[in-house]
Amino acid sequence: MKANQIAICGLLEVEEVSASFGATHLLSLLEPGRKISRPESIAKANHLTLGFQDTWDQSLMLAPTIEHIERIDGWVDNQPADARLIVHCFAGVGRSPGTALGILAKSMPPDEAVDAVFKLRPQAVPNALVVRLWDQRLGLAGKLLAALQEALGCDLDN
Repeated sequence: MKANQIAICGLLEVEEVSASFGATHLLSLLEPGRKISRPESIAKANHLTLGFQDTWDQSLMLAPTIEHIERIDGWVDNQPADARLIVHCFAGVGRSPGTALGILAKSMPPDEAVDAVFKLRPQAVPNALVVRLWDQRLGLAGKLLAALQEALGCDLDN
């Protein structure tokens, strides 16, 4: 998927972004149990909702897992080539940029994927655990997390 096929936003922006972006697919990454009203323009079959918290601590019960990433990866792989995907979480800052970063890293080098995410969502602070899980899923041996750390100018392991 190309960067121009992805939009990143928060929960309260979904309707507006869906209309302006011409979204065909919606990926909702929210706290378990939180509901969202899907925009009418997006078919029910084109909406995936996963529940996990925006935490970097993998030991927490509701933390993101490799199973979440595998499910997202498989779902994205089954989208048509012309899909226009909104990835959102509650604020559009942690879970959704981290996930968009992983999706983009499937088709471009990690540093380019990081640059693309910050162009799409300048206020992003991608969830480091989500990024680590994508790194693992894609077999990037830490390169995705390293590219993110380089862009942010900080060590996300501390």
